[in-house]
Amino acid sequence: MGKAVLLVTFDTEHEALSFANVCKRRRIDGRLIPIPRNLSAGCGMAWRSEMIWEEALTAVLTEHQGAIDGHLIRYERGK
Repeated sequence: MGKAVLLVTFDTEHEALSFANVCKRRRIDGRLIPIPRNLSAGCGMAWRSEMIWEEALTAVLTEHQGAIDGHLIRYERGK
């Protein structure tokens, strides 16, 4: 059984890069990664963070709704 992480998927590369910039400014730990093959996303990129950042990531998505169309999911690695 793998370790659960948070992924934020995006429809466009621009949204992914904008989200990464906001997270870095707010010192939210994480990084952009290629989306795992068993998931699908429009641009093929996802922001990966540990579970402790769920509230902060949700806040970013809420505050930037419309400009950044991200989808937060819990993902278990190794499945």
